[in-house]
Amino acid sequence: MVYRIKSLFAIGLAIICFAAHAEKVETEWIEGTHYFKITPPVHASRSTSEVKIVEFFWYGCGHCFDFEPALGAWKKNINPQIQFDQIPAVFDRKWAPHARAFYTAKKTRNPR
Repeated sequence: MVYRIKSLFAIGLAIICFAAHAEKVETEWIEGTHYFKITPPVHASRSTSEVKIVEFFWYGCGHCFDFEPALGAWKKNINPQIQFDQIPAVFDRKWAPHARAFYTAKKTRNPR
């Protein structure tokens, strides 16, 4: 019983702290304080009519695996102005062999 009371007290205290912090959050952005203007403006090297979509994936990701059939169907009907690229994500050394396999297969498929 004492453990439950302590847990409820800790949860209540955490909620109060989060609510107090939320009130202090500034909503107005000020140039020079929160951001700076880039001068001269950076222009993209691509034309504005082209669109590039990049998918980051991992072969061990269940979500990526489940999304692949829908993505494959979408890519069959893709607009020719859209460039679609896939990049294997490497967040750990253990993921590197998957990335190497991807680039090896890509190079074998499209030798230049």
